[in-house]
This record gives sequence, C-alpha cells and structure tokens, in this order.
Amino acid sequence: MKDRRFSGKLLITVRRIKIGNHSYTIHPSFVMPCMTAMTDDTEPVLFLRKFDIPFRAPARVFGKDHMHWQRTERSPGRNSIVGTTVRYPENLPGHIGADEKHSSVRGDKCYVAATVAEECVMGVSVAGDAGEESLEEAYKVFREEARNIDPEYSPKTAGKPPGRLF
Repeated sequence: MKDRRFSGKLLITVRRIKIGNHSYTIHPSFVMPCMTAMTDDTEPVLFLRKFDIPFRAPARVFGKDHMHWQRTERSPGRNSIVGTTVRYPENLPGHIGADEKHSSVRGDKCYVAATVAEECVMGVSVAGDAGEESLEEAYKVFREEARNIDPEYSPKTAGKPPGRLF
C-alpha cells in the first residue's frame, strides 16, 4: 500500500498501491470508474436515457448540468485508445505516423501529440512545450498503451503522416 487520499469531490477516501515503479488508485465499486459520481446516483439517469430522454431532463431532476450526464453516459471510464481500437497484438500497426498541433489549454499554449496508423487515431496526449523531452513524454502514452497489448511491440517505421493530421 502506498497511501490514502481524500476525494473532496465525492467525499470518500481512496487507497493507492505501488507495484514496481507505478502507482495505482483503488476506488470502491460504488464509485464510477473516473470517480465522477457514485454509481447509485448515476443508475437512475442511465436507466431513463434508455428511453431517449434529452440530457436536460436528468439535469433538471437530478442536478448537475446536461454535459455532466452526457459525459457520464458516453465515457464512463477513461479507456486506452489503443486498447479499444486494437484488441489483438497481431493487429497492431507496423507503420505509424506522428505529428503535433499547436493548441491551448485554459489560455496556455500547448502541443497535442498524436499518433496515427491506417486512417485511425492510435494515441493522443498533450505536451506543455515543443521541446524534445516534453514531446517524447507525450508520445510515451501511445507506446505504453500499445505495450499493454503486446509488451514486445515496436513499430517498423514512424514518421510524419502524409497530408494534414488535424
């Protein structure tokens, strides 16, 4: 066990464990995967959404705003992009493309590092600057997700994709 942290948003204590050099957050089963809400609070809204009610209805009845309920339905957990796109190691791409786009987060300039292959986005991460170390750290997201599927994965070629990425 590494430590305990208090979630001010959900008012619960969560535990963290350390395995090797990595730390993992362990949260109870009554909390949504992204720790956005309690499952008991979310269940009635997700049930009503089966009947195609607009998101503004649960926002009015259960609180929060309509975007909270839309995000809860559309992405209940933060999944690996590679893991949800490629399920079998033999389907990992041999050739990938990588490029960065200038953007901003809350008014601060940043760079979006994207990895693509075969007309599919394979990984996206944000780098604080265009320096080699910062971009290398951002591109590691793709590498780590791909290595969760195949620990020995290494693309044959990597380069700038043809045409515009964004």
